[in-house]
Amino acid sequence: MGAFHLFHVICCLFTLEISASVSQSTDFFQVLESFFHRHVMVRHAALHTVFLTLQQGLVHPVQCVPYLVAASSDQEPLVHKEADQQVRPPQDLAI
Repeated sequence: MGAFHLFHVICCLFTLEISASVSQSTDFFQVLESFFHRHVMVRHAALHTVFLTLQQGLVHPVQCVPYLVAASSDQEPLVHKEADQQVRPPQDLAI
C-alpha cells in the first residue's frame, strides 16, 4: 500500500467519523471554507466530508451549493469532477 493510498484511507475514515458531529456544529462552515485551501488533499477531504454529510441528510443542501459550484471550477480534475457530480442532478432525473 503506497503512502498516498494510506493517506486517502485515513482521510476517508476520519471523514466518516466527523461528518455527523461536524454538521451539528459551527465547524461545518470551516469545512466548507476548506474548499479554498491551497493544498488539493485538503480541498478533496472537505469535498468528501460534504458529500458524506449531504448523503446522510445532516445538513440542508442549500448551504453547500455555492461551495460546490466554486469547487466545480477547481484546477484539480479530482476535485472539480467530484464537485460537478454533486451539483448536477442524476441522469434519470435530468430533463
